[in-house]
Amino acid sequence: LKPNREVNQFDLGKEVILIEVWDNSSIDGDTISVYFNGEPVLVNYGLQAKKERIELKLKPGKNELTVVAINEGSIRPNTAAFTIRNGRKKYKVNTITSKTQNETIHLNYTP
Repeated sequence: LKPNREVNQFDLGKEVILIEVWDNSSIDGDTISVYFNGEPVLVNYGLQAKKERIELKLKPGKNELTVVAINEGSIRPNTAAFTIRNGRKKYKVNTITSKTQNETIHLNYTP
């Protein structure tokens, strides 16, 4: 497994999150997989300008969203933008992954 770079941590108060993911740079063939608490939620997804939406249910305590680069497209590195919505709160995260490194976003849920 590739090492994870810890990019952000958010403290959340609502059980459900809506994640939007898209290519925030040149559309160059970047492909990613996204894991939520170790389970795949988006597999071999070719990033596009259009946002892909995923709804997830948080468990109390620590949750992890890990982004894995499947390839780096025609322009290195692999770039993806995420919006994480939790109730009325909205967070934006830009990830940069590669063949040698993943990124993990920590989501702490307190009911």
